[in-house]
Amino acid sequence: MTPKSDPLISSDTLLLRYFTEHDLDILMKYRNDPEIARFQGWSFPFTPQDGLQFFIDMQSRSIFSTNDWLQLVIQDTENQILGDCAIRVVGEQAEVGITIRREFQGQGYATAALQLLLQLVFTKLKLHRVITIVDVENVSSQKLMERVGMRKEAHTIESYYDRRMEMWRDEFQYAILATEFSALL
Repeated sequence: MTPKSDPLISSDTLLLRYFTEHDLDILMKYRNDPEIARFQGWSFPFTPQDGLQFFIDMQSRSIFSTNDWLQLVIQDTENQILGDCAIRVVGEQAEVGITIRREFQGQGYATAALQLLLQLVFTKLKLHRVITIVDVENVSSQKLMERVGMRKEAHTIESYYDRRMEMWRDEFQYAILATEFSALL
């Protein structure tokens, strides 16, 4: 297993790595940004207790964990934390997600990070398929999924309950196969 301090995968501009206790202050700030939290499933506000539990949970998981969400830090070459990405492995498939801090949005980081995450899933974990779920109102995430080669496969009606909005929400499911991803490289 990769030591928790090493990058899991990197490119010329970004790396994905495990969270450390030094990352919690930044995590707390962007998880409490209402614009960032709008389409996310975490508790809002994200309390210090939530942050501590998050850190404890992440320390017990690795990319080889199954059925549990693992959050990874997205970091640039200047050691700035740009956000995080999530992966949950179930059998030969994974579900992924991505969160970019507001001040780093619109600069190509989400595309680069998601491509790196897909590379990790398909080359290191050798999984068959990746999906992601996107709120129907989250147009920027829909465009992101299409930019990295994912296709829209489903529109689910009132498929999750948004506790903050106190209403049922629709979602789109996007997916990509390992063979499709390798053809893009």
